[in-house]
Amino acid sequence: NVPLVAMYGATAGAVGWLTVEATTNQAVLACVPKSSATDARWLYWRLLFDSDRLISAIQGSGQPNLNKGLVDRHAVDIPPTPDEQSEIASILDTAEAEVLAQRSYLQALWSIKAGLTDDLLSGRVRVPAELEMA
Repeated sequence: NVPLVAMYGATAGAVGWLTVEATTNQAVLACVPKSSATDARWLYWRLLFDSDRLISAIQGSGQPNLNKGLVDRHAVDIPPTPDEQSEIASILDTAEAEVLAQRSYLQALWSIKAGLTDDLLSGRVRVPAELEMA
């Protein structure tokens, strides 16, 4: 499991997380920690946090490009221990899961609202007389 950074075009600077063994081409940089003292999941979150800085380093006018050297030179402060890095990543993973769950719930509510609105406007469902405003 490693963080990935898109290197070219409209997605340049986008950060992702690879969970399967894979091969990439020059358009994607796998950011494997240089030391076992760096937690890969923490590195993912750090790169995601710094994605605007990465994007501002993009070079080129026709098709904007990052390169491995630019990403390698991207300096970050690393928490002192892998345990602390892992704890930070775990907190951020939990927060992300909650955000995704809330987005899913909101999407379900929007779907229900759209269906109910259609039913009410088409007359398939009527509001009971006692609930109608006088």
